[in-house]
Amino acid sequence: MRFIGSALLLAVSLVLPGCKPAEEPAPQAPAPPVPVVAMPPPPTHDEQEAMSDLASHGASALSGLAHQSDVSHGATWLKGNVAASGSTAYLYLGKLGEGASTLRFVVRYEGPRPAQLGNCTVIVDGAEAGTFSPAPNKFENLPGGNVMQLADIHFDDVRPLVLAMINGPSAIIRTADGAEIRLGRPELDEMRRVLSAYLHLQGGAP
Repeated sequence: MRFIGSALLLAVSLVLPGCKPAEEPAPQAPAPPVPVVAMPPPPTHDEQEAMSDLASHGASALSGLAHQSDVSHGATWLKGNVAASGSTAYLYLGKLGEGASTLRFVVRYEGPRPAQLGNCTVIVDGAEAGTFSPAPNKFENLPGGNVMQLADIHFDDVRPLVLAMINGPSAIIRTADGAEIRLGRPELDEMRRVLSAYLHLQGGAP
């Protein structure tokens, strides 16, 4: 009887159009893994002391920074004296309202061809201070055939390197393909000034 019932079901499915056994659902693709975001380590004791000292001079530093309003983001951006062109690095801070603020580190490279900014080495007073891997988020073709690349990084991601640079007589940021961004005392003093203002807004070292 079981065989006859199965045969009848098969005959009906062949005679009636559109009548077919239920199909199994297609297998679902696995969900993509959730990216793990590495948190920067907290400041060391020496870094805390250095930043506390900088914060004590922050009020006067803050008053001397250039302001730029950003209505679309509800922010005010402040930075020191930065050359309008050429390869350099600098800090700028943002006042975001409700007492919040942020500090960014910018690497700007200009040259005849793009540099490999994916792995940069920081050299302070002739000695290697460490490396960082910025992701360039702006590219522009300049008049005359040169190009400009800009990487904008949160300060906490490069905090030890920035502190090492501003406390040295000079610094070099060397890209993976050997291009160099040289920073003298004037550029490093501008970094110090912006960092001092930011720490003042934060009420001291973070």
